[in-house]
Amino acid sequence: MESGLPLISVLAFDNNLTPYFDMAAVALLLYDHMLTLDLEIDLVWPAPWTLVKFLYVFTAYLGFVESGLFGFMNYTESVAASPSICARVYKARIYLLTIGTAVAELVLVVRTWALLGRGRNMGIGLGIFWCSGVTVALVLLSISLAAVKYIPRPIPEVINCIAVKSPAPIIFVDFIILVVIESVILALTLYNARVHHYRVLSSSTFAATLYRDGVIYYIYLLAFSVINITTLAATGLAILTL
Repeated sequence: MESGLPLISVLAFDNNLTPYFDMAAVALLLYDHMLTLDLEIDLVWPAPWTLVKFLYVFTAYLGFVESGLFGFMNYTESVAASPSICARVYKARIYLLTIGTAVAELVLVVRTWALLGRGRNMGIGLGIFWCSGVTVALVLLSISLAAVKYIPRPIPEVINCIAVKSPAPIIFVDFIILVVIESVILALTLYNARVHHYRVLSSSTFAATLYRDGVIYYIYLLAFSVINITTLAATGLAILTL
């Protein structure tokens, strides 16, 4: 590990650059939400509360909660943040991100189950598949985050939180689990589209759009999961800043 002024310069640069990327993500989140907010107000808000509505609302607004944690650490209390606070907030953000991802995957699982005809056995199978993947991922995440350790900052006004111990390498498996879940969902969607191509897709523009956009979305998620795995494997993340 580097020491002295070069390391401090790297940390300062990283701490000044990271908030811009985080704010860019928040801006994209707000933009994406505003695109369909009128439809959400008309169609989702007046609807009775069901499991699907709860999952949608939870997924749609959890990102804003995480953004609040980001603002807390990087703008409001960053100067006074101790290593223990840094560790707690970092772990809270990671758990929120993981739970939000799991719920988003559950929405896709429910959508796939509906496309497959909402059969009882298929529903039980997909439910067990999702629960198993999420349980293993949370256990591995808990083990991984136990290794994270923060130290006091040499220049609190410039450098925020510094982690000298990254999450354990076992966190790599969580991304593998996500790829497996997304791959299975994509395979089931493509299989069902092939089976019902002439009977449903050719006679329904809505169904064709649902399948097409769903496949594109799955590929998008899969690609970013692979990027996460590749980045984690290539960098090792010797130092993390929040």
